[in-house]
Amino acid sequence: MKNIILSIIALCVLQSAQAQTITSAVPGYISYQGRALDATGAVVGAGTPVNRTVTFRVWDHATNVLATDLLYSEQQTVTISDGEFSVLIGQGVATVGSTFGYTEAGKGLPTVKISDVGVFGGASRYLGVTIDDGTAAVDNEITPRQQIVSSAFAIRAKFAEQLGSNGNTALTALDTGNIGIGNTNPPALFTITGANTSTSTSTPQLLITADDITERLRLGVDSTGTGTGFIQAFKEGTGAQNLLLNPNGGNVGIGTGATPPVAPLSFGATLGEKISLYPGIGTTCSGLGVQAGQLQIHTENSSNAITFGTGSSANMTELMRIAGGGNVGIGTMSPLGKLHLYEATGSVAGINSGSLILEHGNAGGASSITFRSCGNITTDYASIQYQDASTLGGAGEASKLIISAQNDFNDDICLMPSGNVGIGTTAPAYKVDVASGDAAGIRLGPNVSYGESLLLGGWNSSDFSAPRIQTSNGNLHLDAKSGHNLYLNNYHNGPVLLALGGGNVGIGTYLPAARLDVSGGPSASGAYGAWLASNISYNGGYWVNNLGINTDSWMRAAGLITLSDARIKDIKNVSDGGADLATLMKIEVTDYVYKDVVVLGNRPQKKVIAQQVEKIYPQAVSRSTDVVPDVFKMAVVKDGWVELASDLKVGERVKLIGDKKQSVHEVLELRKGGFRTDWKEDTDKLFVYGREVKDFRSVDYDAIAMLNVSATQQLAKQLKEKDAKIAALDARLAALEKLLNKAR
Repeated sequence: MKNIILSIIALCVLQSAQAQTITSAVPGYISYQGRALDATGAVVGAGTPVNRTVTFRVWDHATNVLATDLLYSEQQTVTISDGEFSVLIGQGVATVGSTFGYTEAGKGLPTVKISDVGVFGGASRYLGVTIDDGTAAVDNEITPRQQIVSSAFAIRAKFAEQLGSNGNTALTALDTGNIGIGNTNPPALFTITGANTSTSTSTPQLLITADDITERLRLGVDSTGTGTGFIQAFKEGTGAQNLLLNPNGGNVGIGTGATPPVAPLSFGATLGEKISLYPGIGTTCSGLGVQAGQLQIHTENSSNAITFGTGSSANMTELMRIAGGGNVGIGTMSPLGKLHLYEATGSVAGINSGSLILEHGNAGGASSITFRSCGNITTDYASIQYQDASTLGGAGEASKLIISAQNDFNDDICLMPSGNVGIGTTAPAYKVDVASGDAAGIRLGPNVSYGESLLLGGWNSSDFSAPRIQTSNGNLHLDAKSGHNLYLNNYHNGPVLLALGGGNVGIGTYLPAARLDVSGGPSASGAYGAWLASNISYNGGYWVNNLGINTDSWMRAAGLITLSDARIKDIKNVSDGGADLATLMKIEVTDYVYKDVVVLGNRPQKKVIAQQVEKIYPQAVSRSTDVVPDVFKMAVVKDGWVELASDLKVGERVKLIGDKKQSVHEVLELRKGGFRTDWKEDTDKLFVYGREVKDFRSVDYDAIAMLNVSATQQLAKQLKEKDAKIAALDARLAALEKLLNKAR
């Protein structure tokens, strides 16, 4: 903390660890009072109270600042009046920034509460306080840290809400009387909670032993999510032992409710004996049992059938039979196939026939097979039905399969013998015909009038602007209704492609400003596309702007072709290489990284800065409207008020990012520590990105590259001239040496 001294500190009322989840009688906060003085000894907020951001941290060490030593961190906006302030630690928000070289967001709310076991699970705890001095300088933590000692509420420990050591809860007793072992909020009078990560019985939640603790009864539940429970008798070193239920007599009931079981093992005795197990009589035995993981209902002789019916065993009316060969029959004692359903009598012609009919006795008459779900038989039902021509009875009618969602007798889905399928039509004219005629939604098949072989979407013979996908004379069309937009969308990352009703196309943007506008810089994972800063514009048949690539973004391509035909240009002159070299020498190449590392990545960059280039070579810099990350902080928003101190002004526009959307909003009103926009959703996780500017600069790297070409040509020209001068000097030197040699 810079220039701030904290004195006269009071600290009290810390609840027992996790007590707030156990009983509402113990508050989950620390009451803290302090007096703040600056370096000169003057009180902070003298005369006029001031609001300052105060950071509270709980450490397990008196001086260390490692992430492992930080147990809890929060920030609060605190009013300091004549140096004095009072807060409840535990009511703040997560700390932003990375004062110690790591983020503290996960050390506070909502991830960690001041009342969590881990915060006060050890003997030594220290409170660190940092007070913002109102300047942009880094604020240091006030030293020394204050050691936290026992508080008044520790007296409640005599009621033994929890038993355990080192912050671990072994046993919990609630005010309701519920007791938990391994569970701090037991839902029943006695609850045992623990992990058993498989169906193995080796780690049960409850273990009962004899005086020889190797003899054990294990009870537990598989905690991997299957919900499997087990009871097993076991002797260590020997293995599983017998498990006896009522070994000295008495019946055992499963699902029998309040009715006593009527057999040694009975199931559902409230409705009579459902299943009884007892030995067979005589030389053969049929049974019900489990063998090798299979539930078996079987007869001794493979030629015998298993039957199901109503009535007593001696006078049973058979309803279903599984024959010895494996065929199943319903309504027949001689099933001819794997499943044979038979009804001997009754009229089944018409849509109001039985629930499921595969065969009936009206040989040679009308045929109808119906699957039906029925509520009120006269008012509502859904059916799948096959009807042949004789069933329908109409002259010239074809047999068909219909699926009806209600009893209005309209064919919702109709399958014709020809193979045509109709949706909302009884006479499909195409292989798939949806609402045949002008209201078609999907149509596959040729249209003689317009040549379509594929049509998906609305269609009207007098209005060709209805949205649709179609092929026409070999072309594929994606059409949107006049004035509407065409989207190819990725749910969370915005539009992949957007064609506006006016004709502009955007990739990665909802508001394309040119015929092709590709927006969005690269993220750390490279998930965003290229940013075409200059876009592509077309006006009156001439290309106005070339394709500009902002090299601060990522764009990969095997090649890039730029329009450069002389016939589309008014050429003024060949560039002055000397002037271009002089200009190029003034442009500064800088090393930098982006502020927004989430979207633009954290890779080091070695490129130019637009503002510097603009002073030297302004034709290589363009301006547009965009957002800069000059706030870049998390905030809470309620009723449109964003609780965050900033230098934003009324009328400025700021980009806000929520959990599900992001947008730019005008600042409507200001107050101390916050501003108001028309953002509609209240949240404590609003990210304030930064303000919108109208002079956002972009660099045309093609222009700089061409400047470099001209300058390089100038250097080559100068080098050639110097080479000629050097050659002349070499020749002159050789001649002089020759004369000198003769003179010797």
